Amino acid sequence: MQNGLMPSARTAPGFFLDPRTKILLVMVCPTILIAGSEEGVRNWIRLGLALLPLFLFLMSGRFKTTIKLGLIYAAAYLLKLYLVPLTGGLTGFLMVALTGIFTRFIPGLAIGYYLVSTTTVSEFIASMERMHVP
Repeated sequence: MQNGLMPSARTAPGFFLDPRTKILLVMVCPTILIAGSEEGVRNWIRLGLALLPLFLFLMSGRFKTTIKLGLIYAAAYLLKLYLVPLTGGLTGFLMVALTGIFTRFIPGLAIGYYLVSTTTVSEFIASMERMHVP
């Protein structure tokens, strides 16, 4: 015990999201990223939602994770923009498939990882009880 508090008590100032908000993000963001189109304003919405996990990890002080995810997403996005239009045939198909998977699925997985890595079991159970979910 430090300062009379339990070890799991949050004592550090900083960014904190309620577990219910994290669960909502895990449900909404991947749905929009996977099912959304890439036309007009929706492309900017998808890009913002894809960058949301980077912001969340950065605000929680996980700099290595932020850099790794940022580099993976930036490489996939740049490949999608510049290399996919130049390739054709089987190579083009593989490039479209890989860049599509990385730009659509990786941000959703990252938000799920954020939920799991920043939420304690007691916080999760308390939030489920507040939503009346057994």
